[in-house]
Amino acid sequence: MSSNNLPEGWTAGLPVPHDQIYSDPPDSADNTRIQLYGLWEDDLEHRLYSIPADASIAAVVKAFRLVSHGSMSYGDESNAIVDLVADNATKIAEIIPCRITFADAAGLKLRFFRQVTVGELKQIEALFPEGEVIQAGLERYLSEWDGKGSVLAPVLKENLFHFWWD
Repeated sequence: MSSNNLPEGWTAGLPVPHDQIYSDPPDSADNTRIQLYGLWEDDLEHRLYSIPADASIAAVVKAFRLVSHGSMSYGDESNAIVDLVADNATKIAEIIPCRITFADAAGLKLRFFRQVTVGELKQIEALFPEGEVIQAGLERYLSEWDGKGSVLAPVLKENLFHFWWD
């Protein structure tokens, strides 16, 4: 089976159909674990991963090598970008409780446990200085933004934060 060298306590399930990764993964039957869709470094297809519920967001960001999809664009700074994303994702989780539903080299999704408020969205926006938005993973929001209102307005509607690099 693929997915060698997983962190201790992490397991990889069978590959999942590509269209399935756009939905939230099923809840784990074990409340000490969470499930997420992911693509590990040697996977050929996305899989359903089961990880300990207390695994930090930063550990997931680093384990799934987020940002490596666009690492050639960042050169020597790719490790700094990974650290930036790990820090921002952790801060978002401190602003509003969430869980990871998806992780691969090109993206990370955080699903909020309750509805995000406008005040919380403003706190999240403050984490992304204008000069860092592409490196920090806001490419999806910028590509869909109509130039009016908040770039992160979709977060309120979707109740989901989606870091993305393409």
